[in-house]
Amino acid sequence: MASQRLFAAFAAFSIINGSEASPCKPISSTTEIQATSTFSSETETATASDATLTTGLTSTESSYVTDITITESETATSSAAESTSTVVVSTTETSAFASTTEAASTTSAAPVETPTILINGDFESGSVAPWSNFGIGAYANIDTSTVHAGSYSLKMGSQASDWSNTFQVLSKSSLVANQPYSLSLYAKVSSGSSCTAFEAFIDNNDLNDSFGLRISVSGAQIASGFTALSGEFSLTQTALDGSNPIRVVIRAKCSNGYVAWVDDVQLSISDSD
Repeated sequence: MASQRLFAAFAAFSIINGSEASPCKPISSTTEIQATSTFSSETETATASDATLTTGLTSTESSYVTDITITESETATSSAAESTSTVVVSTTETSAFASTTEAASTTSAAPVETPTILINGDFESGSVAPWSNFGIGAYANIDTSTVHAGSYSLKMGSQASDWSNTFQVLSKSSLVANQPYSLSLYAKVSSGSSCTAFEAFIDNNDLNDSFGLRISVSGAQIASGFTALSGEFSLTQTALDGSNPIRVVIRAKCSNGYVAWVDDVQLSISDSD
């Protein structure tokens, strides 16, 4: 009986002592993540691989560092851990710039050809045309025995011992008003005393209405051989607009039986200032 009482007392004591024991406390865990990531340990460092994008012909490279702070905390009975990780991202960017290259123009303007103002000035056609001759007893022929250059020259004279006038009408479409023109030629006479005068000029279909100063020499000045003569002239707009022809005139005054020779006549735009 006494033993039963002792057993009952021991059991009651065990129940009371067990009720006073502290229960197990649950573990509290709080995780703060400021960037989307998955962790298998308390401290983790993630490194993004370099990415390279190449496009086009030109590129620019830039790098930057992005700090991503991740805080992980655990609250337990005996431990707490906090980890911070930094992700460094290095990126190479290649950007292409659209470029349009226009081919340089390789087409060049064809050189402007100077219009032919005077025709057959060297008489190498073997003909007088398109030159004409007039005057009292005047004549003009092609000569092959006395020339300045080439094979032919023009020989002119007057059986009446008067002026022999040789001329060529110019195309007005090839002429410009107020533009200086240079008239040049080579001349020779058979006698300095029997040929008293030689002239060359541009007129308005009137021997007394010439443009500018006439080229004028005595026979004695050109008797020894072909002599270069030249002069400068300019035309008026009124003359170009008018109905009268504009012509180059070459004339010589020699006694009957004496002649003048003319060769290499040229009319061109003057290059003088």
